[in-house]
Formats: sequence, structure tokens, C-alpha cells
Amino acid sequence: MRHLFAAGLLAALLLCACTGKNTNTYDANPAQIAAELADGLSYDTELVEIPQEDIGLYLDIPDGTEGSFYKSNSTTESIAVFKCADSDIGAAVEKALLTYLDEQRATFEAYDPEEISRLGNACLERKGNIVILCIARDRNEVTQKLDELLP
Repeated sequence: MRHLFAAGLLAALLLCACTGKNTNTYDANPAQIAAELADGLSYDTELVEIPQEDIGLYLDIPDGTEGSFYKSNSTTESIAVFKCADSDIGAAVEKALLTYLDEQRATFEAYDPEEISRLGNACLERKGNIVILCIARDRNEVTQKLDELLP
């Protein structure tokens, strides 16, 4: 019985480690994080900040979030950072960002197939109460910057 409990505990720990989600609650400003990602990473095109009232035209983000969204007018490069009130809202934001990725994939398959590989390197992370999507030239650069901003 003791071995079964230990095996179950080990499996639970491994599952938590693989999700890449921490349980920290950050009192961070999503607009500031997005601006630091926009200014601190390499992009092939200029990113434009979408006004708060227009984010809903691109993303179906639920109430209970505070966020910022940047996107390119010609590539799939983009940044979305949202601070969520609770884990259910965080899950809904993740789902909305996955839908956005699927829509971008469908659009660019016909328009610019080279963008599909960039979408494949998209970084979608949930760090505690913060959900981030960043599509940039270098995924490793993105993850390093995120680790600096939200340790």
C-alpha cells in the first residue's frame, strides 16, 4: 500500500512538472510585460499595440481579465498577456489563445505557408495567474525573457 501511495505521489509530481504552470500569483501589470516582450525580443516586423476596446475583435477573452495585445499587420508575430482573476478564467483565456492560433494557422496556410512554422514555435504559457502568448522569431529567446519577467 505504501508503494502504491509513493508511486501515485511521484506520478502527480511529474504531471505538475510537465504542465509548465506554476501556482504563483503575480501582481504584475500585463501591459508592462507585453511592452517588455515587444521591446526586448527580435521580431521580423513591427508589432502594433491593439487598443483595449478592440482586443475583442481578435480574441474572445472572458470578463475577469486585464490584458494587452500586440500583433503584426503582415505576419503571425504577436504578443498577448492577460492577468486572470482565477484559474477558471485562466483556462478560458488559454482556450481563447489556442483558438486564435488555430485561426491564424487557417488564414496563413493559404496566404503565407512559411508562417505556419512560426506558429509551430509559438510560446503559450500560463504562469500562475498570468497567461502569455508570444509568437516571435526565436522561441528560446521568448522563454528566457519570460523566465526573467515572471520567475
